[in-house]
Amino acid sequence: MNIAEGAAIIPLEIEGIILNSTLVWDEHRAILIDAGFYGHGTQIVEGMKRAGVAVERLSAVILTHQDIDHIGGVQDLMELADRPLVVYAHALDQPFIEGTVPLLKRELPPQLQHMFDLPYHVKVNHTLNDGDVLDFCGGVEVIFTPGHTPGHISLYLQTSRILIAGDALPSVNGELQTPTNQTTPDLPAAFNSLNRLLDYDIDQIVCYHGGLCMENVQEQLRRIVEHSSGETAFSNKEESEL
Repeated sequence: MNIAEGAAIIPLEIEGIILNSTLVWDEHRAILIDAGFYGHGTQIVEGMKRAGVAVERLSAVILTHQDIDHIGGVQDLMELADRPLVVYAHALDQPFIEGTVPLLKRELPPQLQHMFDLPYHVKVNHTLNDGDVLDFCGGVEVIFTPGHTPGHISLYLQTSRILIAGDALPSVNGELQTPTNQTTPDLPAAFNSLNRLLDYDIDQIVCYHGGLCMENVQEQLRRIVEHSSGETAFSNKEESEL
């Protein structure tokens, strides 16, 4: 589904679950943001064709974080493209992605546990830092948004004012949802990350779990930040009373 000039969501289906990768492109190259599970390469290529982008134009994959449902499809996508692709990620998640530290599988539902063991490891070619601006597709700004994982990043498409949230924010039917401790080990860090997003002029938000949000997204985000501030204060009060 095209969401702006040079940007499209590629839905990836697995056992009734829909994941939302994002494809961005310009006249020189195409970049995929998050690659689904191992075996999702074919769905990605088909999604690129629907967007009018040939797989031959794909040059890189940006991983928002280490989770298996984001990194698993990198290798079979390279096999389908018949060439290596440049892989970007944050340094704090790099050892998990490359397999030197075991991946976390806290959020995988039971029916997907069998997909946890990858037959390969993903090599990260370039690490990204907060504030980096990649000079393709109109400018892609890296926003460090830890909380879900230590090295989680979100990406801001400067030309189209689209935020690729990764797993920093879930959504349901176009409505942003507050992160929970079931999927977010460091909630205070996650809430601080969301507060930083208020500094950006955002027209649309792509949530990896939930898809596109495009109605009053900044107001939705503001409400979540205000709600999360209250939760953090309550949590701190409880801890101080222990």
